[in-house]
Amino acid sequence: TRPEALELDLLLGSGRPKAVLQAVGQLVQKEQWERALEAGLALSPSSPLLRSEIFKLLLAEFARHRRLDAHLPLLCRLCPPDLAPAELLLLLRTYLPDELEPPAPFPEPGAEPPLTVGLLRALLKQTGTQGRASGPVLSLYEDILWDPDTP
Repeated sequence: TRPEALELDLLLGSGRPKAVLQAVGQLVQKEQWERALEAGLALSPSSPLLRSEIFKLLLAEFARHRRLDAHLPLLCRLCPPDLAPAELLLLLRTYLPDELEPPAPFPEPGAEPPLTVGLLRALLKQTGTQGRASGPVLSLYEDILWDPDTP
């Protein structure tokens, strides 16, 4: 509705971190992924901490369901430059839904497919290439990033 859109624009345009986070939270609730991602990208030069919080908020949604998959390139651009691949995986682990029973090899008919390494590859590459010093072992998971046979 018009008043809600105006409120969102005012919150996003205010530049106040709490207001921007509130607006992005509302966009996430409405599943307006692209607008939420663009709001985070627009703030990136001015506030890396706020950008990081928005990234974590959207990463939580990415871990929970597959509705954000189409916007993965924007999520990769929002990824904080100082985030290591191991840190990304730890964050994702905290956001993944709890499994009540062991995972099945294939999702039930009509069920949402699970998060896979293939979906994570772009994010892992982003975290692995942002100015890290290359040493003998960047991360425990580096072999997954560069192995072309990993799905």
